[in-house]
Amino acid sequence: MKTRSMGSGDVDWQEDKSRVRTGAAPHILASFRNAVLSWLDLKNKKHIAKQLRQFAWDKTLTIALVTEPV
Repeated sequence: MKTRSMGSGDVDWQEDKSRVRTGAAPHILASFRNAVLSWLDLKNKKHIAKQLRQFAWDKTLTIALVTEPV
């Protein structure tokens, strides 16, 4: 069974292109991805891929979302 966080890794985060393969780095990146996805769920954000593109394009959007109360 694939969850939303598992299915979005290859597409949204382009994990297949990652060159991180050794040590704790893959685990740390996966933990970071899961934390971000959980945080977006907490904020009731939908369309994760669209949100990630918007955050990458407009940093003020990211700052506004991070600083808004839960």
